[in-house]
Amino acid sequence: MANTVVLTGNINAALKETLLVAFRNETAKKPIWKDCGFKEINSKDLFEDIQEYAGLGPAPEKKQGAQMAVDVIQQGYGKRIYQTAYAVMMPVSEEAIRFNKYREAIMGSESIAEALRLAQEIKAAQVFADAFDANAAVATTDGVALCSTAHKLAKGGTFANRPSADAALSHSSLEQIMQLCRTMPGGNGYPMGVQPEILLVHSDKIETAERITMSPLQNDTANHTYNTLKGKVRVQGNPFFASVTNWFVVTNHKHGLHCIWTARPEFKEYSVESQRNKVYDGYEMFAMDCFDPRGLIGVNA
Repeated sequence: MANTVVLTGNINAALKETLLVAFRNETAKKPIWKDCGFKEINSKDLFEDIQEYAGLGPAPEKKQGAQMAVDVIQQGYGKRIYQTAYAVMMPVSEEAIRFNKYREAIMGSESIAEALRLAQEIKAAQVFADAFDANAAVATTDGVALCSTAHKLAKGGTFANRPSADAALSHSSLEQIMQLCRTMPGGNGYPMGVQPEILLVHSDKIETAERITMSPLQNDTANHTYNTLKGKVRVQGNPFFASVTNWFVVTNHKHGLHCIWTARPEFKEYSVESQRNKVYDGYEMFAMDCFDPRGLIGVNA
């Protein structure tokens, strides 16, 4: 059997596969946002409609022979989330292909993957940057910001996913958030409780967060009392956060932070004959948002 030799005449075929492998290797790297509490779902639509429903209240007492009481599941506030496409391309000239200058092309392929991942990181971080802005895209449809002290309940009343007084991250301020989780009401207004899972901070605050949540004894008091927060949450830093001082707690609410994929990162090759170029591009379509404010508690410190 004759040996296959990669020459200037057939380097193009080898180049495509090499670039594709480089792209796949780069996209296989885990982005930071995946450790920040986002759940991934797939979609075939341009947008997703999220609808809240207020469930039934407590079942009332039924006396013998009496008619059962009637309650209703009431529709709450809805939200429409649009997916957005992101793309970047890299032309490779015929001369670069012909003369084996493809190492630069491989690096460019890796850069395409990096650019797509960077778009994901920035959009995920934007959810937290806009969490206290009632006019932002991530705001809820009840007229307040994603993180607010006055979210409206469908059956009347309000609830909070933000403390009444914002404070810098400390043992006492995190304890207040824990209490807020335990008393979190459902759509019917009755306490449902949510469990705190992740403490999100800017990367500059990781050491502070770890001292608060991992020390056997309470670290910010001379009494060195037992640390009631030890092991209660996982600490995650994010260098893409716009604020160094704001911090968040992700809860276990099933309708919290989500990444909606319409098209996961993909790599494509095609020719531009008028320029005698090969073009390699990267494309993705997704949205980052929080469906239900009970999934995220924020502190604007």
